[in-house]
Amino acid sequence: MISRVQKNGILLMLLAAFFFSLMGLMVKSIKAEIPFYQSMFFRFLFNMILLLPFLLKDVQKFKVKRPGLMFIRCATGFVAGFLYFYSYVHIPLANAFVLQYSSPIFVTVFAVFFLKEVVRPVQVFLILVAFVGAGFMVQPEWGVLDLAHGLCLLSAVFAGLAYTSVKKLIAENSFLTIVFYFSLFSAAMTFIFFYNDFVPMTPFHLLYLLGLGLMATLGQVCLTYAYKFKPASTVAPFVYSAFLYGLIYDYFLWQQTPSVSSWIGASLIICAGIALARLKKVS
Repeated sequence: MISRVQKNGILLMLLAAFFFSLMGLMVKSIKAEIPFYQSMFFRFLFNMILLLPFLLKDVQKFKVKRPGLMFIRCATGFVAGFLYFYSYVHIPLANAFVLQYSSPIFVTVFAVFFLKEVVRPVQVFLILVAFVGAGFMVQPEWGVLDLAHGLCLLSAVFAGLAYTSVKKLIAENSFLTIVFYFSLFSAAMTFIFFYNDFVPMTPFHLLYLLGLGLMATLGQVCLTYAYKFKPASTVAPFVYSAFLYGLIYDYFLWQQTPSVSSWIGASLIICAGIALARLKKVS
């Protein structure tokens, strides 16, 4: 039976998935007027503005321990973010959300090499199942590989690297420090992309992009606090609810429905992801 504490964690995870899905929806909806990298810039700028007052209360949090590893976290996180913002624009949102949230599977793989964690045979099997699912997802039409789907899967690989580095960084740096420098790095990098290609914005565009940043920040806050409720293995699988939100957006706004290949791939990835989360609880 699920306790009240676990229900709170599940609710927060459902909210996190909802807010992140709204961010993806907003990026896709305004693509004809604002390039995705300009949207990405304001997403991270808003994050920085929100976090800055908390860091100013304790300036020691500006100091980074293990700067080399922090750079790796920022760089891999930026590439992951850039690729999934790109995918929001070019593929159905439901597919993008499933591939994006396959990143914990890659964390399990990278943890073996970089954190020396031990993986059981059943975990290896589930990882292979997820990879098969990803194979179906990157060819939404039978036998035809799609570059945009492949780049979205690659974003999950880089996100897995970023999250693996966070596992080490969090032991010596605060969560606020990690998120702030990641946002600063990503804002600076995206600014380089649109510096010579800036699209003038109306007050509506500015409010819209600030709203996009707010959705991303609310999603991050809900996600962070959701994992404070134990066991995390009960809470984590509910992030896949973003797939359902994506199905709704795709169908009602763009009249898109997943192909048979996409349904098979999404089912394999979600089932493998949930099973891996439950195995961590047993471990």
